[in-house]
Amino acid sequence: TWINELGAEWRNEAQVGRTSRLYSEFYQPFDYSDRFFIAPLAEVRQNMRYVYQDGDRIAEYRNRMLGGGSDVGYNLGTAAQVRAGLWWGRQDAECSTGDADLPSFDVDRAAAHTRLVYDQADDAYFPRTGGYAEAEGWFELEELGAEQTYDKVDFTLARAMSLGRHTIVPRVSAGLNFNDELPYYDRFAVGGFNTVPGYRPDELAGSQMVLGKLTYYYQLSRTTF
Repeated sequence: TWINELGAEWRNEAQVGRTSRLYSEFYQPFDYSDRFFIAPLAEVRQNMRYVYQDGDRIAEYRNRMLGGGSDVGYNLGTAAQVRAGLWWGRQDAECSTGDADLPSFDVDRAAAHTRLVYDQADDAYFPRTGGYAEAEGWFELEELGAEQTYDKVDFTLARAMSLGRHTIVPRVSAGLNFNDELPYYDRFAVGGFNTVPGYRPDELAGSQMVLGKLTYYYQLSRTTF
């Protein structure tokens, strides 16, 4: 629902589970064409991250983050969007189970970031045609007030291809950083059913990541609602 004549929207998201999250964004176009926009935002998030050693889970961390900022961006038609902005927040992570000598974190965070999304998939969950690409750069800067400085870049590419009722979706994701090591609370982590089913959630974590995935599904019915 539009809030004003230029098409402003107040977007809110809520998630409950292993990761709990509240996200709010006020999307305000600059003109009637909805090309350029500004988007103030705020987010609070809590999740559980596990620490493994030689395949054994040795600790569980509770991560909490509260932050906000503002983006400016440009819509490239209906299929792509690019945005950049500044963000400030507070991060704390404490060991809830495991070795009491493991470190805790309570730091100020501040970052510049940029994000590009291209989406022509015909369905968000089970696409049969179309492609998807996303790239994001995140740069924690001392000049903005960050206590720990680092850079990270990640991207995802996917393409749905169908023949009759058969569909395959190859997907590749990668994450890179330009420092010696990412802080624990912002490392790339994979594992579990949606990423690498042979590993437990977050069992593979580090400062670099490459992941390839091939999904196949079969359309049981051509009925649409």
